[in-house]
Amino acid sequence: MFGNQPFWLALLLWGGGERLSFSERTRLCLTNAAGWAMLVTGVAFFVFNGISGRHHLLPLNTMLTATAVGGLLLARLGSRRSAFSLLAGGSAIVFVIGGYFFRNGLENFLMISLAATIFMIDSRWERWLLCMVYGAGFVVVKLSNHEMAAVAAGMRTAYVANLLVFVFWICGMFELFRWLTTDARRKAEATNQQLRESNRTKEELLSVISHDLRGPIGALLQSLEMLEAGLLSPEEFRKVIAQIREETGAVHQSLESLLIWAKRLLHEKPEILSVRLRPIVAETERLLALVARQKAISIQNRVREDTVVRGDAGHLQAIFRNLISNAIKFSPPGGAVGISAMPKGGDWLIEVSDGGVGMTPERMRQVIESPVADADSGTQAEIGTGVGLRLCREFLRDLNSDLHLESEPGIGTRAFFRLPAAPAIRPQPEPSR
Repeated sequence: MFGNQPFWLALLLWGGGERLSFSERTRLCLTNAAGWAMLVTGVAFFVFNGISGRHHLLPLNTMLTATAVGGLLLARLGSRRSAFSLLAGGSAIVFVIGGYFFRNGLENFLMISLAATIFMIDSRWERWLLCMVYGAGFVVVKLSNHEMAAVAAGMRTAYVANLLVFVFWICGMFELFRWLTTDARRKAEATNQQLRESNRTKEELLSVISHDLRGPIGALLQSLEMLEAGLLSPEEFRKVIAQIREETGAVHQSLESLLIWAKRLLHEKPEILSVRLRPIVAETERLLALVARQKAISIQNRVREDTVVRGDAGHLQAIFRNLISNAIKFSPPGGAVGISAMPKGGDWLIEVSDGGVGMTPERMRQVIESPVADADSGTQAEIGTGVGLRLCREFLRDLNSDLHLESEPGIGTRAFFRLPAAPAIRPQPEPSR
């Protein structure tokens, strides 16, 4: 073993990092395999030829060994393309010299260089040019050595034709195999990417559920157990009921948002239709009226009757529910929350604003981008959801939009986004309050 890897695998991955793609890892393994094989072969034949007195072959063995060492060092330094080019070019020269001058059959190894080139070079024209060079070298050596002299005069044309057919057949088969393996690799990489995204999504969903629902539900169960055991005085009972109502509302809001999010994660596309915005805001105002009255906060629905956007009604309800709830939560008693929509080119610029505690730029990044941000308590210690703004942003991205925030501590927060305008539709009566 070499570290956490077998010794042979460590040699093949020599010079590679942990974040190599499948394709890069394969190329590195092929390059290192060629380098180590050439190094061992060069050293072994250098020793063998030196002992057996074939000193005329030692320069060839030295050249092969030096090429191998240079290629391995380049691979170690991260120059994998240069490493392969050196190994392929150097070995080709050695094979041609050996086959042409010493007639030792080394030209046959040019077919190995040809096959490696097909798998290692992505550029089609560069790949085919090198294959033509290797093939030409192979044919030239074959035609110049003793094999050609041994062929009968009447068969030499057929011999040359067979050599050419052999080279083209080898090129064609390896090119076909490369195409098949490349297509399979791309599909495998796409599948792996989908699996990674699926696992990341599952982890985010589980973390949100454990973070936002476990605490309020646990507190709710504890309060109910105390009620059932009769451990509360009438005054404590009224406080617990108010707390239960608040916690239940927070859990309900989280569940509604998570339900839409879960549909999104299951690749259920939103239903993009023409949606009148004012009734959706009015319905949200009705649902949050009790919470707003407890803090004497007025919700000002300034959205015009003719505001019609292209969007999904469920997504928009969740977005307004989270934004308005946050605005109420962080507004001081007696404050106001405003919802407006202004035409902007071919879009509607929609805004939810408050005069509350505001946020720092760093905190804005946290609540939008973190998978699960720690929930801040409201101006009256209200329970938070921790993921509301991030969910709003993801819902808006489903609608080809995005959430933007402007906030200043002690001044308030402005959340806004744009949606494409849709043709006006006949208004319906707003829900009764």
